[in-house]
Order: sequence, then structure tokens, then C-alpha cells
Amino acid sequence: MPDEITLRLLLVLIFGFGACFGITVGGAAASEPDLEIGPEVAEEAETNETVTAIVRFEASAALDTEAKAGPATMETRANDTQAAFVDFANDHPGIAIERQFWLVNAVSITVDTTAIDFERSVGRFEAVSEVHADFEVEHHSASTADGVDLAASDPAQSSAATEPAAQLTSQEAYTTGIEAIAVPEAWERAGNRGDGARVAVLDTGVNASHPDIELAPNGWADFDLAGNRIDSEPHDGDGHGTHVSGTVAGDNGIGVAPDAELFHGRLDDDGATFSQLTAAMEWAVKHDADVISISLGGDSRTHQYVEHIQNAHASGSLVVSSAGNNGPGTSTSPADVYPVLSVGATSQDGEQIWPESSGEQVFKSEWDTDEIPSTWPDEYVVPNVVAPGADVRSASADGGYERKFGTSMAVPHASGVAALLAATASEELSPEATRDVLAETTDDLGEPATRQGAGRINASAAVDAVAPPTEPERAEDHYTRDDGSIAVFDAIDDFQNDRGAFAPGSTVEGSIFDVINAWNSLDDPETAVEYYTRDDGSIAVFDAIDDFQNDRGAFAPGSTVEGSIFDVINAFQTS
Repeated sequence: MPDEITLRLLLVLIFGFGACFGITVGGAAASEPDLEIGPEVAEEAETNETVTAIVRFEASAALDTEAKAGPATMETRANDTQAAFVDFANDHPGIAIERQFWLVNAVSITVDTTAIDFERSVGRFEAVSEVHADFEVEHHSASTADGVDLAASDPAQSSAATEPAAQLTSQEAYTTGIEAIAVPEAWERAGNRGDGARVAVLDTGVNASHPDIELAPNGWADFDLAGNRIDSEPHDGDGHGTHVSGTVAGDNGIGVAPDAELFHGRLDDDGATFSQLTAAMEWAVKHDADVISISLGGDSRTHQYVEHIQNAHASGSLVVSSAGNNGPGTSTSPADVYPVLSVGATSQDGEQIWPESSGEQVFKSEWDTDEIPSTWPDEYVVPNVVAPGADVRSASADGGYERKFGTSMAVPHASGVAALLAATASEELSPEATRDVLAETTDDLGEPATRQGAGRINASAAVDAVAPPTEPERAEDHYTRDDGSIAVFDAIDDFQNDRGAFAPGSTVEGSIFDVINAWNSLDDPETAVEYYTRDDGSIAVFDAIDDFQNDRGAFAPGSTVEGSIFDVINAFQTS
């Protein structure tokens, strides 16, 4: 039976030299293998003389406390557990190690099924847990507006045509998507636009010569299908990666975090192999990326990604991934891996869910593996959040601008906001904390959780949740003119126009503001509010000012009043 013989041969190559050579493998005597063999690998072994596969070993550090030590610990442990297998491969020309990985404890191999005597006994390596194909994932973008109601979007931005670079500043200050998630307000609140944060985009490449895109030093890496590094200059033959990179960190109104350090790991134009994506994620983690932005995905419940995410997060890198473009009741991996920040898409203006955006309830029991962490909930929702993904305007590979659709376009909005949080937080945020903040500060669109997750990202609210308290500004400081005089009437006007800008209870000092701050110096104290309140309930503010100007001794600093117009002076500190 040729098919059965060929599969047995593959098992010999992967697991079996223990029985063949009378030795112990991985700490246990060779025996009949008892592990999962992916169907794609089995099928390839039945039909081809050369078989490519991923051999997985016991989890490197994802599910234990050693993960906190970061990449160095993972790499050491991976090398240790892979050593026996690698030695065997090096000694046998019928099996070649294409690449060793450490973010996941795995090796990529190529097997010549004609080079080994398949009649020998089949053994196994104790540390090997699974063999699967070097499967592929694809980008989550669409080139047209199929199924999208653009009526709620800005009509001026409904074209799908590519635009030259010169047109952006003449059309808008910011893209509609950036405004929809309150990014300009977030910049003002944070006092930065992502300074110091690092975002690694893993995509089709980037036009680093685009006038609005700047890569960080050593911010480019190119990987072949086997995950090996290619020596190349930044480029993008598809445009997807440049568009995504522009939304993350582009300048000139297209990027959420234009001052963040941008890294780009190039995958394939259509997506990525398991090896490519793993190698690129390792590169991002080693470069201390705060955020890893992945606008791609494959079959849902692909448990082979769990270790990637656990280890990346343990190293401090938040993984952000697109939910998919297959509509309600669906999701993709790695977005459906619980710790990931999974992102769905809204219309351009953020007011409605993009119809093709994926979303569903995920049950822990659906994962076909025993290695799902016990900390995962029994059920959860994909996506976690949504962001603009329809008709998104960003950089094009030819140096201009273009519009694209898909959850691929929503992800960089979320990745950029995560970068703003990393740049702003008063103390370092873990990936889990960042994910929680983004979910807890969303705007509710009134859609089911399986469509909107927690809601639409609100960058300003998210930044406000992690930013250190602002240094209070005294009313006196705010209303003091260059010549030292006090613009009292401006303060009164401001209060009358926006009562919410002032909160009672704060204290100021000096100059005309003492009128309100200290009526209690009188022998029989009467609050300024009571003293200057007319019969009709209005406040005689100008009488108070006149009294102060005529008799400064009538007021002593340090006392406190409350209510009505006097709050202008008593509490500018919330502004």
C-alpha cells in the first residue's frame, strides 16, 4: 500500500530514529507515535516525494511563569527542547531544517521521502506535540465598496481612485476615520502623537519614500515563505502594507500616531505562511514593539496561533488583528485567539457597522487542543472593538493616496490608538491592560456585541483613562493679561457661556479673585453669594468688583465660597 508506506516514512523521518538506532529520544524510549498529524501533511506525504511541515514541541514558555522573562528565556528553552531533533536532522540528508523558531517552540522542515529506509521501526520524540502544514493566511481588505452603504459617509471621500500626494491638504485636515474616533482630541489631551511608542506592521511592505511615512532606524525586515530574512530595501508591490502603515503612523492627517516609531515586517503580497508570520512576529518582539499590527487571518479556531499570542503578550507586545470580512456569524484566526485585540470595521464616519465585518460568539470548548490557558473565559465575543474600515483614505504605494475597505483598514486605527496609550500612560501598560482600556472607553453604536464588540474606539477617552493628571491652571493665571491686569469680565463671560468648564470647590489666590475667595473675614461672616445676591436671584458681580477695588481690606485671601457665578474664580482647575 504505497500511501500508507509513504506516511509511515514521514513519521520515521520526524519521530523515528530511536527504535532504528536503539537509543532513547527526548528522554523516553522510542515507541509508536501518539500525536496529532495535520491532514494537509498526511495528504502531501501520500502524493509527493518532498514534504514540508512544521514540527511543534512542548510550549516554549507561553503557559508558565517563565514567559515573563521574555524572548531570551523562550529562545533558550526552544533550543534545548529542539536540540535532539535538530541533531538528528543534521545527521540525515533526507531531512532538512529550514528554520528554528522560539516565539513558538517549532521547527520548519523539508523531508525527502525517497532518502530514508521506510521499513525501519517508527519512533517518536517525547517533546514533539504536533505536526502541521506551513499553512497560509490572507489579508483582510477589499478593493471595492461591495455591500457598503456610503450614504452615512462623507460624499467627498466615496471615490476609490488613487490621488496624488498634493491633494490631501487641500481637501481635509484629517481623514474622516481619524476624526470619527476622536484622535485630534486625544493628541491634545495626551500632549503627544505617539512619541516613543513602537508599532510593528506585518504586511505586504511599505513605500518608505512616501512623503508621509518614515520608518524607524532598522525598521524594515523582509521574510521569504520559509521565514528566512531577505536582504532588501523597503518596497511594497501590493499597496496594502503602505495603506495600513499610513493609517498607523502617517503624517499629514492620515495617521493616528504620526510620531510613533514605525517598523514594517514584509510578508507576502497575498498574505503569509505560518513560517513567515512567526518569523516576523519574532522580529517585532525582539525590537520591543509595543504593538504588533496584523491585518490578516485564516481559518477560525486555529489553535496553532495560541502560543504566538501568549508569548508576544508576555514579552510586552500587544497583538492587534482583523476580525475578517465574512460578515456576521464568522471570525478568523488569529483574531479569535482570546488575548488578541480583535477589530471589526465600521463605516467611514464610524456611525454604522460595515456589513461585511465579521463577528461572532466564541466558545472555549470549540478549540481543538488541550493547551488553551485556564484563564480564558468559557465564552467571549469577536471583535473586541470596531473602528473605521470602509472607504478609508491613506497612503498608496505610488506616493499618493487611495481608499480601501475591510477590517484590514480598521486594525491600524486601533493599533495607532494603542500606540498613543503606550506613549501617554503614567506607568507602563501591559498588553492586557491596553486591550481592556480600549474596550472600556468605547462609544456604543447600539449594535449587538457580536457586531460591535464593546463599541467604537474613542481615542480621546482611552487616552484620558491612562494619562497622568494635568497640572491645574489657576483662573488668575489664565485671565492675567500681559500688563499684569486681570481680565475679570472675560472670566465671567467664559463662565456664562460654558458653566460646565468650572467646578466648585477649588481654590485660587491673589488679585481680583479674592473678591469671591474670602468674604469670611467679616466679623459676622456672610458669604459673598448671599451678600451680592439680588432679590430677583441674580448676582451683582460688578458690585463685588467695585467693593474690592474701593476697599481691598474688606477681603482676606484663603476663605471659600460656593455656588453660582463665583465658581468662575473658585475653580478654573478643571479646564
